[in-house]
Amino acid sequence: MPVLHIHMLSGKTPEQKKAMVKSVTEAIVKSIEVEAEKITIFIKEFEKEDIGKAGLLYNELDTRCPGSS
Repeated sequence: MPVLHIHMLSGKTPEQKKAMVKSVTEAIVKSIEVEAEKITIFIKEFEKEDIGKAGLLYNELDTRCPGSS
């Protein structure tokens, strides 16, 4: 019973998340030959001020490095 945890920045639409879950499920089914019904995916979304990288918060990276988001 595969259980996947996907951590990502918030802001994706429900349609985008649905497409991601479908694609990830299909990849797991194909790669380890398990039934889709046995796969559980948890999506945890974070705001940019809740993630740090290189000593800065992501919202700070946006202002210092164009294209960093």
